[in-house]
Amino acid sequence: VGSRSVVAAADGIDKMKLGVGGNNLTRRVYDDPFGTPTLTYQKRSTEDDVKFVSDSEAQLWFSEPINTGSLILSQDFNDDGDVIDVGDVLGTVLVIDGSNNVVNDVQLSYSVQTDPTGKVRGVLHVMKEGLFDGSQQVTIRLSGDLSGKPAIYDRSGMRSALRDPDQDGTAGVGEDQASTILDGNNDGIEGGEFTATFGMHLLSGVPAYVNYFGYAPTAAGMLVGYYDTVWELPNLIDGNASTQTAQVNEAIASSGDAVWGGGTFSGYFSIDPGTPGTGYVPDYALYGGVNDFEMDPALVVINRDMSELDPTGAHASDSLADFLKTGWSVDDSMLGWTSGDNITSAIQDYFLLRGYVNSTGTGSLATTRQLTWDTFDMQTFQNEIDNWRPVIFAIDPDGDDVFTDHLIAIGYNLATNQYAAYDTWSTSVQWFDFEGADQGTANGIRNAYLVTVPEP
Repeated sequence: VGSRSVVAAADGIDKMKLGVGGNNLTRRVYDDPFGTPTLTYQKRSTEDDVKFVSDSEAQLWFSEPINTGSLILSQDFNDDGDVIDVGDVLGTVLVIDGSNNVVNDVQLSYSVQTDPTGKVRGVLHVMKEGLFDGSQQVTIRLSGDLSGKPAIYDRSGMRSALRDPDQDGTAGVGEDQASTILDGNNDGIEGGEFTATFGMHLLSGVPAYVNYFGYAPTAAGMLVGYYDTVWELPNLIDGNASTQTAQVNEAIASSGDAVWGGGTFSGYFSIDPGTPGTGYVPDYALYGGVNDFEMDPALVVINRDMSELDPTGAHASDSLADFLKTGWSVDDSMLGWTSGDNITSAIQDYFLLRGYVNSTGTGSLATTRQLTWDTFDMQTFQNEIDNWRPVIFAIDPDGDDVFTDHLIAIGYNLATNQYAAYDTWSTSVQWFDFEGADQGTANGIRNAYLVTVPEP
């Protein structure tokens, strides 16, 4: 009750003359970093600004402190799925559940915290009992609207003279060089909607490669390409690993001096079988110019190759297919075949080949685990994806208990109980039911191969 004195200045206060009670004034300094507020999402966990705190709370860390007056919960009081009707609240924070219903009874709070780098950040806390328990998909959308609708903005506020430097009464797009409104789409310009989804997580940055001399080598290639680009381990693959270049293919299966044409598996044909001892293709895949792939296992005639004819004369392993022993006749494998038991050691050996060792210098930087379906569940998979680690799956593609394919799993949807993957046949994300391999179950999971790499 009563009045309180406030002294405010834009840049600083040199001195003040205070009367009785003047010593009750408390100095508070507010600053506004240059640039628009942003959030980073779907990178590595330590860089991610969307943090799952508990079953009842998620935090969104802005790049700078935010004007708390701009954090308004959108509410749909007539339950028609939008927030634009009379009686609704069109705010800046919209929360939607897995059935596309607006969640009205979320609690919002705000704090200012200092991150591990010493940077002062504004933190939005979104809270509701059990909302983030994983039983449903939850989406949070933050508004960076530029059309006059509510938008999140920083401490400068929408009434700042910086919004309209030419004082013509209109704050034009780009006129505020210091930027005030949320840059939701991270394009470097204020404006745009930011979206974070809980209960569903799809990794970004995993490259999509098509089948090259086998499912397992290609899936392993995508995993290695991901760590090369997103985790900044650039020596794993020469050149740019974000797309399937000739250098990427060499990392998957080295060509030596062989020349061939055609597509995958039975489509490969030899033009020049090359010289044994120069690479994976002439030593194993197309040894002597022969393609021994056969769709019917009963008709397979294995073409004997360097793995048993002259193993000491074979080239030193220099690609993923080598370490995976894909198509090695000594294991009774034909072109493209890989034993899943080789995957974990192959990933470790490839990291060693490329110079990535652990902190003690005694082994590979990559640690690996192989889990059967009986010891693997959605919670384990979710933990891998939430910690930004794609997983290689061995699957039964047709549910006929005949073939085993390999793919790279890159995301999950708890609401539908599905996993997302690149299946080596398409560069589009495919969604499959998260189930174990069984007769009649297409793309059921036999084994999961987990790879852990310390963050650089």
